Amino acid sequence: MTPAVSPALGNRPATIFLHANGFPTGCYRQFCERLAERVIVDSPPVLATPLHLPAGRRWGDMLEQVVRRIDAGRQAGRRRVSLVGNSMGGYLAITWRPCCARSGSAMSC
Repeated sequence: MTPAVSPALGNRPATIFLHANGFPTGCYRQFCERLAERVIVDSPPVLATPLHLPAGRRWGDMLEQVVRRIDAGRQAGRRRVSLVGNSMGGYLAITWRPCCARSGSAMSC
């Protein structure tokens, strides 16, 4: 799913929607479309990790994907970026701050 952006939103806050395990972003199309009426929505199609990684490293890899997405939004001029997620995506949304500090991201948390 490509990011849904409404031209009328201007410099409105951005929201990154993070999907659940086994349910790619396309499953949440209607939700993301409604959300896009109020904010800029950016949704990674699939948060995935290489299967050869040990399970303990997969969470960190997905968190790094989230941090990179936040940083990309900042570089695009978005001052405020919120995270919203379902199940696995919700877990990633609430755990990104420690990852942000650990990675040395330029984000102000």
